[in-house]
Formats: sequence, structure tokens, C-alpha cells
Amino acid sequence: MSEITFAAAFDAGLCPLCGRPNACQMCSTAATKGPCWCYEVELPAELLACVPEAFRNRACICRDCVTTFRAKVT
Repeated sequence: MSEITFAAAFDAGLCPLCGRPNACQMCSTAATKGPCWCYEVELPAELLACVPEAFRNRACICRDCVTTFRAKVT
């Protein structure tokens, strides 16, 4: 992905897996920021490995993707 395409496609407020809002408090535009919901859950390494390299450590996976992944694994 080129730098221009990446910049146009990247939005830290969207899940890098499904593209829906991720409800990340750290990426929110709100003045008061609290801890992200994902601080309270353990994200499986297998799920984190599904995130495209360009988005790793840049945007949170949404709760729905975490829940769906866990349901498939159990």
C-alpha cells in the first residue's frame, strides 16, 4: 500500500479488521479520554495476527470482532 493510499485509508477510530467504529477511547476526539475498553480484555495473539501490518499498533480491533473471534475458537 502506498503512503498516500495508506494515509487516505487509515482511521484510528475504525477497526482494522471490519472497518466499523472500534469505540477506542484513546483514539476518540473527545476532550476527556479514559482507558480503552480493550484494556479490560485479553486479545488473542491469533486475532492480533489478523490485523494487516500497516495497521498494527495504530488502531484497536472492535469489541464485535473480538467477540466473534472468541465464539469461533471456543
